[in-house]
Amino acid sequence: MVAVLAVGLMLAGSPPLLSAAAALGLSLLIGLLCASDVLVAERLLRTGCVAGLLTLVLGGVLARLTRVRELVPSQRALMVAISALTLFSRLAFLHPQAFYPDYRVHALVQQTLDNLGLSTFLKHLFEIQYARSLGLQQIGEHWYPFPYPPGSYLLTSGVGGLFSLDPAESSATAAVVAAALVPMLTFGLGSALGVGPVAALGGALFVALHPLLVRRMALGYFPGLVGQFLDALALLLTITILRRPPLSPRALIQIGILLSFAFLVYTQSIVNFGLLIASLLALELVRRSDMASPVVALAVTGTVALSVSFGAFYWRYVPVMENVRLARPQAESQVLDRLDQVRRNGLPPEVASEAEDLNDPFAGTTVNPARGLARLGSRLWLFNGPFFLATVAGLWLLWRQSDRSRSNLLGAWALVAVWISVLAAGLPSPNGFQHLKDLEFVTPLLGLAFGAMAATLAGWRRGLGLGLSAAWLVFGAWRWTIEFGDRLVNVVGR
Repeated sequence: MVAVLAVGLMLAGSPPLLSAAAALGLSLLIGLLCASDVLVAERLLRTGCVAGLLTLVLGGVLARLTRVRELVPSQRALMVAISALTLFSRLAFLHPQAFYPDYRVHALVQQTLDNLGLSTFLKHLFEIQYARSLGLQQIGEHWYPFPYPPGSYLLTSGVGGLFSLDPAESSATAAVVAAALVPMLTFGLGSALGVGPVAALGGALFVALHPLLVRRMALGYFPGLVGQFLDALALLLTITILRRPPLSPRALIQIGILLSFAFLVYTQSIVNFGLLIASLLALELVRRSDMASPVVALAVTGTVALSVSFGAFYWRYVPVMENVRLARPQAESQVLDRLDQVRRNGLPPEVASEAEDLNDPFAGTTVNPARGLARLGSRLWLFNGPFFLATVAGLWLLWRQSDRSRSNLLGAWALVAVWISVLAAGLPSPNGFQHLKDLEFVTPLLGLAFGAMAATLAGWRRGLGLGLSAAWLVFGAWRWTIEFGDRLVNVVGR
């Protein structure tokens, strides 16, 4: 761990003295951890070394795409420090006493995949979903398995096999690595949009301890965290290519491959990019820019990627949708000995424990888009607190400073959260959109807006920008402490 941190800082161009001081500080922290609880130290270090190494290697690969290499040495060192902060804050949830039911669910699913092999796993996919309460949704009186691709489990299985980690450790470690790289991708998205390096670094800092992203780690949303990383990577490639026309066939092939892969790892990627591309097409129709033709080509590429993913995996759920339409129970539901208990409890275990998805005060029986917008505002405040105001001001700054093509990209990106919220809460409940994640895809955009606001304040007076950033770190650390404490409380029974 010490070597990974030191090498990362040195590769970033930080002074040797700073690299040595950081390595010494981490050494002292590890020593204190070993002295206080050697079992905790052993697991965190064993998995942490794997996570740190993978983050360093993948970060080095992404450095060129994200344009981190173009930063001055002090800014590159700051980027490494932000990534390290993210890594350590997520790694803490591998504490042996930290527990959440989904940790075990994903470990069992991966173990099943390892034991059966992919072909047999897919053959018995619905039985496995019922047995593990994986991706189940109640519609009427019946529970149905909704699409849950195994791509993330194949990735984590590779991590486990390469580094001799058990399923629980490998799934969590892969999620930690994915989360640790999101700040760098956020910086890259800012660079691709033409945001200045100070604002882009502010955006990276914003997502490092963002309460929503920390909560996803705390609640064991491991496949989703890997999916969010792939979403950010695909979005970065998309924006980079759209902002540098003309669009070459090679670029379209790259986007198509990455989107197909993302769709086979994370079902919501289909929704996210479907809404993004649809919003871009609509905006280009109303406010035509030099991106109009590339956006049409992107739409065709996305359709091809969707077709590929449907042919590879999602076709299996066509009979399920037919059963839903006819209100007919799924045949595989009969294999669940505990189905009656699930019906009596009203919710499957992994859904029952996510408080923000329960007792939704914005659920209704009529079509009301305002209800969806109210839900969006409520969740923005829930996870951003008063800093929500800074992100709104920052979005206005970014919009005002943008040309037509960039403002169309910003608008389409922001509209993804709006559409998901309106579909989830604006339509009569229950509906198939209720459990979609509304803010994760736009969190990097909120970060860039926060960074733009902090950079503007720093331009007036440096202390104002630093003060806003420091206040956000304090807020994020406070919310992180609550999330981590809740996971430990569940184990010790306090």
